[in-house]
Amino acid sequence: MPPPPVPSNGPYPLRSDFVASPDCVVSVTAYSYAFGAFVLGGAAGVFLMAAGFDSTHSYTLPLGAFFFAMLIAAGLMSRLGPYRYAARRAEPAPGVANAGAAIQA
Repeated sequence: MPPPPVPSNGPYPLRSDFVASPDCVVSVTAYSYAFGAFVLGGAAGVFLMAAGFDSTHSYTLPLGAFFFAMLIAAGLMSRLGPYRYAARRAEPAPGVANAGAAIQA
């Protein structure tokens, strides 16, 4: 039985060197930490809302605490400086002479 075909990204070949590039490793690591924080935040939010309701028999206190935590997070995000890495022009995939010509046709 022949091996299954290699998946492709439309007319562009898959690039294994992109996955191993340092830029990609950094962005994958940052994404994984952000996704992990999102999942843990969702779990902690449910726990804290339940604990707040059990102690006060109302959602007012936990919702107020989350509101002020959101304001603090928004304030901290607004204090971030400019993005320090300039955008780079994407190089065409190997074997693709003019990718814009295919879109315009």
